[in-house]
Amino acid sequence: MVKPEPALLVSSLLEGLAARGHELDVVTGFPNYPQGELYEGYRQRLRQVQRDNGIRVVRTPLYPSHDNSRG
Repeated sequence: MVKPEPALLVSSLLEGLAARGHELDVVTGFPNYPQGELYEGYRQRLRQVQRDNGIRVVRTPLYPSHDNSRG
């Protein structure tokens, strides 16, 4: 499965904090950017909880936009 959040700066910060013993929770939507379609391996549900490099990731539903605007 492709990692949906490739933002290196944020990922590095979170992983660094986790490595120092901090407990982290991230709340985010299901990955759908930039096409407005869910990434393969994901489906809309009320909630999905997963662990990624010691970080608890809670995914919640959102309405994927299918238009071409960035706003």
